[in-house]
Amino acid sequence: MTKLQETLAGNIKRARSRLGYSQMRLAELSEISTSFVGEIELGKKFPSPMVLERLAASLGLKPYQLFFEEEQWEVFDKYDRITSLYHDLKEKLNNELEDTVRRYLRE
Repeated sequence: MTKLQETLAGNIKRARSRLGYSQMRLAELSEISTSFVGEIELGKKFPSPMVLERLAASLGLKPYQLFFEEEQWEVFDKYDRITSLYHDLKEKLNNELEDTVRRYLRE
């Protein structure tokens, strides 16, 4: 298995596990066979560009992200967590602001 295949296989497994997808679910979403997903994850097969795009889309990623090195995933994970936190805080602040305005208008 080449380094590229190893990186791809590991990243597909990692992203699939994060989402709680089985190989079967990923295969369904990507419109490929379950055995092909397994062979990709074992580094026995390498997907075509079209299949790479479908796999990435099914995992909520851009195709190039399937080739991130380990340290790049750490940065991506941190960015993802910070973005999620930002959106949660923004929603809470907006809700609090709306409640405050409603209370003020009732007085």
